[in-house]
Amino acid sequence: LPEEFFAPGGLDEFVVELNSRAEFSLLNNPGRYTVKVASFGGKNTMNSKEIEALEQSGQVSDKLDIAADKAHRLTVALRSRGVDAYEFHDRTESIVAVGSFESVGEPRVDGKIEIHPTVHKIMQMYGASRRELPGGGALGLQPRILAGISFDVQPMPVEVPRRSIAADYARGSAR
Repeated sequence: LPEEFFAPGGLDEFVVELNSRAEFSLLNNPGRYTVKVASFGGKNTMNSKEIEALEQSGQVSDKLDIAADKAHRLTVALRSRGVDAYEFHDRTESIVAVGSFESVGEPRVDGKIEIHPTVHKIMQMYGASRRELPGGGALGLQPRILAGISFDVQPMPVEVPRRSIAADYARGSAR
């Protein structure tokens, strides 16, 4: 197997640069895990020419700019309330995450994970609430909103993205 198979690729320089100006960048989160509470999509494409043009230009689409702005405003609004919130931007979306954890939970005998109580509390706090739908009787999910910006319907634990030291060494030796 090639040497690269054993060394994680980490984040590429373009994504690192997108996050370098964020005051509350998820890349600075000290934990291994966090809870993604909001995500905002940009432009998705499978067209290799569009991807190459985006990478070469170093620019982002208008939709990604809007996504990044929403993530930033929501992060600042959460921080103003004393919440340990972070923002992260990549090639397709921007997210807002809350908290810093070394694990998501503890393994149970049945092979499932018992979610850490604080992680579970964050998921409940920012997840959608059940509301009666107009027209009677049926229940639906309504996302929570802060500063005019919606949270995800179902927050979820995610691994904190990291810039790979192995990738940095590989880039350094290739020069």
